[in-house]
Amino acid sequence: MKFVRVFASLCVVAIATLTSASPATAPPPHNGCKNPTIRREWRTLSNSQKNNYLNAVKCLMRNDGRLNGTVTRYEDFLTTHQRLTSQIHFNGVFLPWHRLFVHTMEKILIEECGYRGAMPYWDMKRDAADFAASPVLNGPFSFGGNGAPNPDEVAPYYPSAGGPIMRGPFANEIIHIGVGTDTGPARRRIKRNIAQFFADMWLRPEREAQVLAETDFDSFSLILEGRVQLDFVLNSDQWGMHAGGHRAIGGDMVDAWTSPSDPLFYMHHSNLDRIWATWQKANPERQFLVGGPIKPRSPLLGPWPYPPPPGNVTLGYVMTLNGLGPDTAVGRVVDTMGKAPAGSPSGILCYQYDSLL
Repeated sequence: MKFVRVFASLCVVAIATLTSASPATAPPPHNGCKNPTIRREWRTLSNSQKNNYLNAVKCLMRNDGRLNGTVTRYEDFLTTHQRLTSQIHFNGVFLPWHRLFVHTMEKILIEECGYRGAMPYWDMKRDAADFAASPVLNGPFSFGGNGAPNPDEVAPYYPSAGGPIMRGPFANEIIHIGVGTDTGPARRRIKRNIAQFFADMWLRPEREAQVLAETDFDSFSLILEGRVQLDFVLNSDQWGMHAGGHRAIGGDMVDAWTSPSDPLFYMHHSNLDRIWATWQKANPERQFLVGGPIKPRSPLLGPWPYPPPPGNVTLGYVMTLNGLGPDTAVGRVVDTMGKAPAGSPSGILCYQYDSLL
């Protein structure tokens, strides 16, 4: 029987805790940046802007990798997520770690590949009724559509897809890292299997409204990411929008470890970040709320390389990117405009979402 990899959301966790500054030396609150970039939904971009983004991603797929075991710069991000998967999902660092990860991708696209915009996002609820027809997947300025037929696919996926992407800018790209926990060398193409079943279950507008109705961070984060799913059909009521989006795209996106093989990963996680930013803005008291356990709620994605620290995630908890970028305290990414509470270092972000202007 075919083994189905369970998806857990993606989030690499910190390895150290920052010490609080004493009251005598604590810096004042930081009021944030002045000229934020604007993250926009994909279909609102001009064709020129879309082309600029797609070409920048392809540029990363051409540039040499800098981390151990990678061939391309794009794979530096893939291997970082792959190696940290067990530490960044099903716990309190899921949202802040992925916010930092997507921010780092945006930064590298700009600095190394000439991207001139902010990270776009895919508002999946706009396409939930007919997911495969989304303009994100169709047209000359899209990410391409479904994969080739794959007879090994199992319901609710269909054997008419699930293989390598057949068209679009990433149809012939080669990934040089294995799938799952296999960090060894490989040669494989990006796979997809668009599944309406998952879009119907978790991507409709009422699901986003349900998530945004939560009033505390732990509940909000848990229902957005999804609970531990032992069976991707029987436990469909527990997926959350995060896992639901990954499974609606299918193929490589179903793999908890190597889902960043597909460039749609960043569009999906930028949208999840937009939902978090929307939840934060709805109540000023939520801006610096974090929480949830450091230790994952389930060992489903494998052990940590060291015993997880006890307790819950705090603003001072330090997240690691394993050399992809600097280690960063949670408190420095909880506000997209770089605000920080008194006693905390200033934030490192400076962007807003078009839906919140």
